[in-house]
Amino acid sequence: NTAGEAMLNMMICARTRMHRRLQPDLSWEDAFHQDSSSFAVYISDQAKACRLAGLRCRRVPARLEGNYSLHPSDVMEAMEKDRAAGLRPVALILTYGSTNTSGTDDIAAFKDLAKEEDLWIHVDAAYAGAAWALDEFRKDSQAVSDVVTSVNMNGSKWFLCGFDSAFLWVRDRKLLLDVFSASGVFMAEVGETSIYNPEFKDWSVPLGRRFRALRIWMVFEYFGTSGVRSYIQQAIDQASWLRSKIEESALFEQPVQTKFGLVCVRSVKGEETTQQLAKHLSDLGYGIAPSKICEKDALRIALGSAATTQAHVEQLWKDMVTFAEH
Repeated sequence: NTAGEAMLNMMICARTRMHRRLQPDLSWEDAFHQDSSSFAVYISDQAKACRLAGLRCRRVPARLEGNYSLHPSDVMEAMEKDRAAGLRPVALILTYGSTNTSGTDDIAAFKDLAKEEDLWIHVDAAYAGAAWALDEFRKDSQAVSDVVTSVNMNGSKWFLCGFDSAFLWVRDRKLLLDVFSASGVFMAEVGETSIYNPEFKDWSVPLGRRFRALRIWMVFEYFGTSGVRSYIQQAIDQASWLRSKIEESALFEQPVQTKFGLVCVRSVKGEETTQQLAKHLSDLGYGIAPSKICEKDALRIALGSAATTQAHVEQLWKDMVTFAEH
C-alpha cells in the first residue's frame, strides 16, 4: 500500500518479537498485547516518525555533512540515555532518500550496532530505493542486504507504478506470520503447497487488498528492466545537469548536496527572493515544492517524470536566471 503502512507493520513485528525474547514462554498472541510503553524506536529527525505501533519514537538529530545523515554514535548516545531512564531500545529506522533533502543514512556503518544491540533495523527507501537498479548504487543495496531486517520502497515515487503501490522485503517472513496470521474455520487452509500460498492476509494488518500486481506487471512488460533503468538514470542526469548550473552560478546556492533526482536550491539574495522565485516559477506552470532547509526557505525541484525532457530542464534554468537577473 504505502511506505507508512510498511513501517507500521514492521514496528509491530519488532515490538512483538522483543516481548517474546524477554519472555520466551509467552505465546505470540499474548506477546502482541503486552505493555510496550517502555520500548523505543530510533529514527532521524529528517525522517517520518512511527508512533502508531505503540513505541516511543526517539528522533535523533542528523548531522549536516553535505546532506543530512544519521551517525551510529549519536544513536548509541540516545540509547544509553533511554536505558538510564528505564527504556529498552527495540528498533532503528534508517532512511535512504529522505523526503525533504533526499539524504541517506550510511547503512553499512550501522552493521556493528545492529549486532551488538540486536535491533530490528528497517530501511525506509520509499523514494531512492529505485536507484538500486543502477550499478552506481549497487554497493548501497548490498549494505541493505547485509545489515537490515526489513526494507521498503514505493512504486509510485520513482518506479513508474503509480499510487498506491509499495514494496516490502523482510529477512524472515515467519516473523510476519507469527504476528499477523489470521485463521478461522471459514477461511481456506494455507499450506506450503496450497494455491493460496503465500497468503498475504497473514503478512500484515488488512485481510484484503487491492489487486496491484497487474499494474506493476504492465509497467515492466511495457518498459522492461532496461527501460526502467534508463528512466531512473535520465532523472539523475537531468538533476546533475541542473546542479552543475547552480554550482557555476553566482545567483543561486544549494543548501545541501543531493545525488538522486532531487535538486535543492535557494537565491543568494535571501529568503524573500527565494519565496518570490517559488511563486514566479509556479505562475509559469512549474511544479515546484517550497520548503525549509537549515531553517531557511529553499526550493525542491524533483526530476522524475517520464515526460520531462532535457529541454524542459534547460528552460527551467533559463527562467530561473531571467528572474534572478531582473
